Amino acid sequence: MAALAARIAGVHQSAIPSWLFGMPLVGDGHVLSFSALAGLIVIICSLIMLLGVSESSTFNIVVCAVNVVVLTLVVIAGSFRADAANWVVENNSYAPYGAGSVVQGAGLVFFSFLGFEMCSSMAEEVKNPQRDMPVGILSSLAIAAAIYVSVTLVVTSMAPFTSLATEPAPLAWAFDHVGMEWCSWIINVGSLFGLTAATFTCLLGQPRIFYRMASDGLLFPLFKNLNKKGVPLEGTLITGAFTACIAVTVSLEALADAISIGTLLAFSLVDAGVIFLRYVEDPAAKKRALDARRAVASASRRRSVEDSAAGSVEGQGALGGDRGIKEAQSGAYSAPGHGDGLERKYAGKDAGSRSGGASAGRGGGNGDVEG
Repeated sequence: MAALAARIAGVHQSAIPSWLFGMPLVGDGHVLSFSALAGLIVIICSLIMLLGVSESSTFNIVVCAVNVVVLTLVVIAGSFRADAANWVVENNSYAPYGAGSVVQGAGLVFFSFLGFEMCSSMAEEVKNPQRDMPVGILSSLAIAAAIYVSVTLVVTSMAPFTSLATEPAPLAWAFDHVGMEWCSWIINVGSLFGLTAATFTCLLGQPRIFYRMASDGLLFPLFKNLNKKGVPLEGTLITGAFTACIAVTVSLEALADAISIGTLLAFSLVDAGVIFLRYVEDPAAKKRALDARRAVASASRRRSVEDSAAGSVEGQGALGGDRGIKEAQSGAYSAPGHGDGLERKYAGKDAGSRSGGASAGRGGGNGDVEG
């Protein structure tokens, strides 16, 4: 972080106050160091989150877009200076330190895949979560993995990885190493956007997780409070304050190691839990599913009975009305006076249409008697 700030400012690293980016608190500062700039970035991200989901999404899209553009520039520009000979270091071996070093390196950079699970915490704020959530998680995972692999292949082909490991800003140093200083400046600026995007993503999802846990009764009701924009107010403030304190006092290297261990452990536990639930029957879940099926069946039967009763009543009314009209017509033709019969005929029709069924029948019967 110190070298990055110095490169962006265009001055020597010693000219920047150490308290701004990493003043050692204990020993050499590898674990504990004071960084006011890190805390400031966390506070700014927390304030943007309070503006609303739409504003937060716009900010996140802009930051991620800049990050993707910078990484794409690294791949395209660096490919012109790539040399596959840099991949072979000792004894013509692709992995000179063995397969264990590859696994160890993968564990250290596992934090690169942190943030994809935060998409699931936004399920209540999308229109079609059953479709949008899997598409969003898998597509972002595929795009990020492709970019990470491409950047790694290009940068390690520009300079030996043994030299990159000793540099505080390896991406920018690799372009300086091949004489592309103009590109290293762009990479330094883009690195800040990359760190900001990772910070903002984690801060955006954590208050939603607290909100859901509080809604289920697993946390204090305080975390259920929302502001006018629908943002968990107390959850966002508490998360931002706690994260800012950690960012100010803990070094970036220690945080990266801790996040890698925590992310790998959390993903492993979740995956193991899913496999366990697939093969182990839960009596409570089975009872809830059975009750739900019974409720659906009961509602369906009740709806069928109501529809049948309504159809029966309508059929009886229509039959009674037709009977009344026919009886009125027969009474009209049996009367001695043609005019009187017509009057009684239409009177029977009116009576049948107004009162239906039985009333129309009685009207027709009176007509026959009078006739």
